[in-house]
Order: sequence, then structure tokens, then C-alpha cells
Amino acid sequence: MKRTLVLLTAACLAATAAHGAGAATKAPKPVTATYYFHGVNALGNQDQAGLPGSLMTADKKKPTGTSDKNFVFYGLGASPNTQCAGNSLFPNWIAPATGNLTGTAKVTIFGQGSGVVKVQIFADVEAQACNEAYPTPLGEVSVTLPAAPGPVTVSIPIAKFGKSPGKVSSSFTVQLLPTLVPPSVQRAIYDSAASPSSVTVTCIPKVGKKTC
Repeated sequence: MKRTLVLLTAACLAATAAHGAGAATKAPKPVTATYYFHGVNALGNQDQAGLPGSLMTADKKKPTGTSDKNFVFYGLGASPNTQCAGNSLFPNWIAPATGNLTGTAKVTIFGQGSGVVKVQIFADVEAQACNEAYPTPLGEVSVTLPAAPGPVTVSIPIAKFGKSPGKVSSSFTVQLLPTLVPPSVQRAIYDSAASPSSVTVTCIPKVGKKTC
């Protein structure tokens, strides 16, 4: 009888351990979140100096302020350099995340312009990375900003590159890149209750995590 109880106890413990191991390795479910674009100064051009940590930020807190922030940027034929992620001359917002972006991201930009803007998403770009250091975007789509201030929304498929498609180690960055020809002037408007520019992404968290 005692031997039987010992065997039953061992079997229960083994089953419990196996169940726990299975639960621990269960694939995390994709989560969808919206990150809103923020700035410090009323003119966002003052926020970015091309140094680490100088990009504007995005987080899940929806803006409630009454005053818009603006970032004016240009496409001038031969400049600025379009092979440059985290370019201090273009609007950039960096959002914290760890996991794998997947599916289709949606970016809503309140803005105004006279030409086409490319909306780009990069993984782990926290300062300027240009020319040889220029990373392949996770996704990008072109859109024409309205002539009068207003919102536009674009859908950006996340490309499946490498062994870990869409992988972000600590952050992802949204950049607005103007086309150079013909010359154009653009304005991004954000960080207010009236102009809550944002990006919505779906992310697969790391194993053992519920969020990215």
C-alpha cells in the first residue's frame, strides 16, 4: 500500500511538472496597441538634434492638451539625405517595445503639405543611421498630406525579413520622409486632443510576456 501511494504521488508530481513546463513554453498571443506621438517643444524641430536620445517619443497615453505641436520638414531636390533613418531633419517618434511586429501597422498623421511623404517604420533606431548604416525599414508606404490641415491614415504591411521577421529588441521608430522631387514643404501636427497622430501595431511578445 505504501509503495502504491509513493508511485501515485510521483506520477502526480511528474504530471504537474509537465503541465507547468507546457504552460511556460506556450506561444504568446499577438497584442495590438496604439502609440501616440508626443513632443516637448511647440516646434518639434527644436526637439531633435541628431544625438542619441533626441528623437521624439511615442507611448500609449492619448494626448489631452489643447495646443498642437508641429514639425516642419522639406524635400529640396538634392537634399536632405533620404538614406537616413532617425534623421533629425524629419519627424521621428520612438516607441518602446520588445518582441516581433507582425501583420499591418496603421499610422494616422494629422498634417499639411504640398507633396508626397513616405511613412517608414524601423526597428531599434534611436539616433541617426545613414548611408552604410541605413537599416532596411520594417515597412513603408507613401501618402499625400492634405493641402489643408487634416488627418490621413495609411496601412503598412510589416515585411518578413530574416529568421526573426519584425523583431524589435527595445523599440521601433516611425519616420516621415518627404520626396525630394518636386521640392515640397510638409508639416506634421501631433500631441493634442484635436490632433492625436498615432501608430497602431500588432506585436507578438517574448515568451513568458503578455505585452511588448
